[in-house]
Amino acid sequence: MADKAIVLTMFGENDSVENVSVSLFDATGSYYSKNNNAENYCENINNLELKDNKWVYASVIEDNEKIRMKKPFAIDVTNFEIIDTLDDRALQKIFREASTTNIAIALKDVNEETKEKVFRNVSKRIAAIIKEDMELNNICNEDVIIARKKIIEIIKQLNRDGNIIIAGADLLGGGIGTHQFKTAGHE
Repeated sequence: MADKAIVLTMFGENDSVENVSVSLFDATGSYYSKNNNAENYCENINNLELKDNKWVYASVIEDNEKIRMKKPFAIDVTNFEIIDTLDDRALQKIFREASTTNIAIALKDVNEETKEKVFRNVSKRIAAIIKEDMELNNICNEDVIIARKKIIEIIKQLNRDGNIIIAGADLLGGGIGTHQFKTAGHE
């Protein structure tokens, strides 16, 4: 099967797998080639943004390969609790990508502990800029949601690229940051 690629596609909601599909693709080029039809399919599927905590994941697999799946995670952008779950190294990567204005707006109405965690993970100069921006009194809730969405997109992209690991976003494999999944309707 050297000229074929096996693709496993999983569909689900929250932590439940609702449907699994196995497909056989014609492979072009090497296994990791960007011209690979199966790899292109997986990349397109994994970049889909579904609603209502639904997710889809696709991966090229080799015979008898253990599958580790990074589940796209659904986050309520009206609360910013994801920041509390991330380690300092991940936060530093996120805040390097985010604008100081978006960070300041996103921190509106979050608890002091979360704010301090943010300030610990940026330079003193950036922390001062963020604090100054936070003093703006005319920030509306719509602006907060937009800023949080932008930061969440950065988090999702860094997670997809493997630059940060989000605990619970990895469904299969049993290692650190992973958990068992349940098929829909089964315990």
